[in-house]
Amino acid sequence: MIEKIQPFIDTFIQWLITSGPLVLGIILGTWIVSKLMNNFIAKIIRKAVPSSAFTTKSAETKREDTLINIVQGFLRIFIWIAGILAVLQVTGVPITPLLAGAGIIGVAVGFGSQSLVKDVINGLFVIA
Repeated sequence: MIEKIQPFIDTFIQWLITSGPLVLGIILGTWIVSKLMNNFIAKIIRKAVPSSAFTTKSAETKREDTLINIVQGFLRIFIWIAGILAVLQVTGVPITPLLAGAGIIGVAVGFGSQSLVKDVINGLFVIA
């Protein structure tokens, strides 16, 4: 039985030696970029949002926190999807059909939810 699976084990060990460090580096780099981006976005938004004479400090802080969470969540998803696609490409999975399929699904969802997207964008402008 072991003789039958030995070629698979040898192939996996060879892949682990050659591509394993690259996959680990991509995952570690994605995590580091995600953490640095969170701190950077928080600093930028805290400086960029103007203070108003008509709102209290706690209302401004809540507004800033909401905007920070929205931007950080969007960028976190974007960064991790890019990292996952890079890992898939390193492992030999063709990502071109995945990207094409995601584009087609995105267009279909975009047409189907135009009013929802308008409401989200208007809400972001109100918060900002």
